[in-house]
Amino acid sequence: MKGGKPRSMLYFLSARFSGKEIHTSWRPNMDVYEADQAVVVSLEIPGVRPEDIEIMQYADRLQVSGVRRPGSGETPKRFQQIEIVCGQFEKEIILPLSLRGAPVEAALSLGILSLRISKETSGGAGVQKRIEIEAQ
Repeated sequence: MKGGKPRSMLYFLSARFSGKEIHTSWRPNMDVYEADQAVVVSLEIPGVRPEDIEIMQYADRLQVSGVRRPGSGETPKRFQQIEIVCGQFEKEIILPLSLRGAPVEAALSLGILSLRISKETSGGAGVQKRIEIEAQ
């Protein structure tokens, strides 16, 4: 960026999009913050079980997808009000060059999925892999 203030890596995580059209029922809210050793991405996904979430790490992005199922075991006879959206969701997080291939840890606690992206890269930028979720 000429003559201006350099942008932080948080700008790239929150402001860039892949341009890919995503057809889902809902999109989780997301917070991104930078700590000393990692960048942390938190996704709000209440009511979603760890086994219903898939996190994939690609060379340039993280992709979080899954499904929120209706909560009650009962079959509704008649709805009075519906505000909790169920169904498929997906969120893509485009990574800046400095975080591509970095180790990622995932934890799910109280409806918040936290992804810790280490600032220390591992050199595996071209590898596609599934990230396991630690349920707390």
